[in-house]
Amino acid sequence: MQATLVAATRKTRGKNEARRLRRTGRLPAVVYGKAPVESVALDIDPKAVLRILHSESGINTLVDLQVDGSDSGKVLIKDIQHDPVTDALLHVDLFHLAMDRAIVVTVPVTLHGEAAGVKQQGGLLDFVTREFQIECMPAEIPEHVDVDVSDLMIGDGVRVRDVAEGADWTPVSDRDTLLVHVTTAKTGPDEDEEEETEAEAEGAEGEADGGDGAVERCRLLVRPGWAAIGAAGDDCRARSLRRREWRPRAVDSRPRQSGRAVPRDAPQRRLRGDRRAGQAPRPGLRERAG
Repeated sequence: MQATLVAATRKTRGKNEARRLRRTGRLPAVVYGKAPVESVALDIDPKAVLRILHSESGINTLVDLQVDGSDSGKVLIKDIQHDPVTDALLHVDLFHLAMDRAIVVTVPVTLHGEAAGVKQQGGLLDFVTREFQIECMPAEIPEHVDVDVSDLMIGDGVRVRDVAEGADWTPVSDRDTLLVHVTTAKTGPDEDEEEETEAEAEGAEGEADGGDGAVERCRLLVRPGWAAIGAAGDDCRARSLRRREWRPRAVDSRPRQSGRAVPRDAPQRRLRGDRRAGQAPRPGLRERAG
C-alpha cells in the first residue's frame, strides 16, 4: 500500500517551538536519509499520519512525501513518539528510501484457519511470536506473513524457516524461532482425587503425632529482650527476660485547678530542684490546698 503525505518545512527547532506547533494542531516531524542533506525539520498533519498507521500495512507503508509542493521521494515511518498519558502523537521520524537497496523491517504474523489439534484433540493454540524481522527490497515489503494452522495437531508447530520457503524476503530473525504451536490443555485433578489426597495427608499427620492430632509448633519472636517458648497448637506464649520491669508511677488522684492529675511525689521533686538551684522551697500542693 502507498500513501501521500504533505508537509511543510520548519525554519525553527526546539521544544518550545514543537509545543507551539502542537497547539496549532500540527505535528512536528523530521526526515533524514538523503545523502546531501542530513535532516530536514517538517510539520505535518497528524490525521494523515494516523490514517497511515491504521492501514493494513501500518508502519511499513511506503509514503510519497511532498515538501512545500514538490515531490521529495519515497519515505518510511521510522519512529513515532506518543504522549505517555493521552497517547497522542508527539513527533514522527521519516526515513528516505533508496529503492535499489534492501532494508530491514518488522512484519506482523497473521493466523488463519482452525487447528485440527484444537478441534479434534482438545488442545490449545499457543501464538508465541507475533512479529519478526525480515530483509527485502522497499517495493516488496509484505503487509503481514500468513500462517495456516489448519493441519496442526498436538505437538506440531510452525517456525520462521517454514514460512520463509519461496518468499521474496530473507528472515533476519532466527530461523528456528517458533511462531505458533498446539499444546495439550492442562486440566487439574478431580475433586474426588483432591479429597482423597487431603484425607491421606491428614492420616499421615495423625500417625506421626501418635494419633492425638496435636502438632507441636513454636514461633520465634526475634526481638531484643524476648525469648520464644513452645506450646501445643497455635497457643504460643512469650515471656520477658528484662531485668527491670516497667512499673507505672503512682499518680495523685486529687485534681488540680486545671483538672489534670499529677504524680504524688511532684512536691518532693520540686523541693529537691529548688535546693539544688539555691532557692527557697516553694509551697507544695498540700500547703496551697490547706
